[in-house]
Amino acid sequence: MLLDVLWHDGLPRFRYRRAGAVFWRASGLEPTSRFIEEVLPETAGYRAYIVDIYTQMATCQSALYSENVFALDGQLAPMVSQSMSLPLSTDGGTVDMALARHVFEHNTLPRDRAFARVCCLHEVARVVLDN
Repeated sequence: MLLDVLWHDGLPRFRYRRAGAVFWRASGLEPTSRFIEEVLPETAGYRAYIVDIYTQMATCQSALYSENVFALDGQLAPMVSQSMSLPLSTDGGTVDMALARHVFEHNTLPRDRAFARVCCLHEVARVVLDN
């Protein structure tokens, strides 16, 4: 997915520029031109976690890798997610866009509204990659 990074008073805000169909089917909303807080649920701290990852990537101006485990209501096996977030800049300095890739591993991942079913989140790893 591509995200616009909009800065206000030194803090970034993230708006979806483009996201694949797998993502928006899982969130229940087509996210193009919407801000993260309009799309992702607050359930189990999920939205805050994602915003924190993107904020760290944008303020550090460095690629960021993360892994986490989600428990979903009604599912016995957890869902594992691996993500890579890359900062992009049109002026060579300020991060104004991000390229993000998320891979979800789950044998029975529901295709509709999976994010709304997150009941527990555990970060396994977060690594800021040197420039």
